[in-house]
Amino acid sequence: MSTSKGAAGDDRQEQIQLDCDKATASWDRTISALRSDGQDVERWTQLYEQASALFAACHKVIYPPNIIGESGALKSQKRTLACEFAIAAHLWSEQYFVNNDNREESLAKIARVMAAGLSIIDDGNTTTILPSQDKFGDRGRTAYDLGFGGVNVGIPGTWVFEGTLGQGNLGHAGLWAKYDTNGRKTEAVVVKETYLSESDWNGEWFWQGNPVDRMPREVYIHQKLSSCPSACNIVTFRGHSIHESHRMYRIYMEYCRHGDLEQVIRLHASLNQVKAVDGSPLPQEVTHIPELALFGIFEQLLAGASFIKGGRRGPPASAWETILHGDIKPENISLGERDGNTYRFLPQPKIGDFGIAKPVTDAKKLVGNGTEAYMAPEQRKYQDPEHNKKRTVPTAAVDIFAIGKTMLSLMELTNRDETKAYGFDVGKAVVPMSADINFYNLALRQWVQQCLMASPISRPYVNTLWDNITRNTEAAAHGSSLAPRRWRDLPPNQQLMYKGSDRYEKWAL
Repeated sequence: MSTSKGAAGDDRQEQIQLDCDKATASWDRTISALRSDGQDVERWTQLYEQASALFAACHKVIYPPNIIGESGALKSQKRTLACEFAIAAHLWSEQYFVNNDNREESLAKIARVMAAGLSIIDDGNTTTILPSQDKFGDRGRTAYDLGFGGVNVGIPGTWVFEGTLGQGNLGHAGLWAKYDTNGRKTEAVVVKETYLSESDWNGEWFWQGNPVDRMPREVYIHQKLSSCPSACNIVTFRGHSIHESHRMYRIYMEYCRHGDLEQVIRLHASLNQVKAVDGSPLPQEVTHIPELALFGIFEQLLAGASFIKGGRRGPPASAWETILHGDIKPENISLGERDGNTYRFLPQPKIGDFGIAKPVTDAKKLVGNGTEAYMAPEQRKYQDPEHNKKRTVPTAAVDIFAIGKTMLSLMELTNRDETKAYGFDVGKAVVPMSADINFYNLALRQWVQQCLMASPISRPYVNTLWDNITRNTEAAAHGSSLAPRRWRDLPPNQQLMYKGSDRYEKWAL
């Protein structure tokens, strides 16, 4: 009896695979025909991915629409997919949940249904599958409708839109999770979408390369930096796609589950509102970011800046054209996984968002662009014409200034802007430090102050400053049994607060 059932099962599996092979061949012919006819195949490719996800979930085979090239057929086919999932889930609830012996198998199948981006609503009698609405922002709906599109960028697999991480008038960042055939989440990436005006989309200044193979300047720079060997302090670039009909491009990048430095500032600043049992404020050593963490962050930001300037850690690589980031700030510094080596308690800082980055030959275009609180004097536009006359062309020193201002914000737990105090005097710092942070190491404060000098020629070179900090953190404390800073753990009375658990934590692997 068991042998007979096993044989029948094998025949069934063989037939399912034959049906799948036929459907795959049909999709290939349809997409090839569309491509040969000069039509846009992007949405059809994404629809094929959805059909493949359905097959992985419940072995239901979907063939391409018969009406080639009509958008209505695509919409109809998407509705068909949703109905097929709903029917499959309803059958599973009837066939499998009655028998507890098959409960694990049933749950696994439903998990694969959810892997297609649909959520299950069960009222006890029937099971309905509908798109989850709470995951969408305004731009999130467009991201979801477009699908992941991973096949086109070399990131295969079944990917699900899990929600909007951030959005604005010109862009959207969404979290996508990858599932294996058993419905388990195995990977997560961020997909950043940037929408352009017609003038920017058609402007030569926005693109890199010839009209046939062109790519957005941001894509070119991010990909170039991420591909540098050992560029661990740059957010990893995974791929990109261009969507002409939306005047939009996508960048696929690593998901840094511990948030960013702006969140670190907010979390520590919130401790200032907490009182001790006797009603007194908490001590600064408790509320402020630990000094040891600041050394580690400073060192790794400079390592990232060294790659941006020269393509590697140390002297610039031959034939490397210096890049200016132009918008380094806490919000644009993500926190990846701990590297398990130096500063073991610290999620690795990674510089990201190269939206306004420029090669040094286009440095003038940085003027007036960026975030005011983190702009060097030579990067600002002034109302006073005399100030504009004194302003020099931006160099890599603008990123040193921004790193110094980032460090100051971490030390003071603020994002204050000192616009009125800016000048161009050699040897003068334009952002004075608050006396409230004098408890931090003197050398650390002095290095930060050097980055904030008004004149770019007064600021330290990135590699010189990195060398100074690493020598300090690698040296044993004089007259102490403590290990060098970079090998220490945080003292028991100190903590570094960062995003370690939120609604996306379960997707970060």
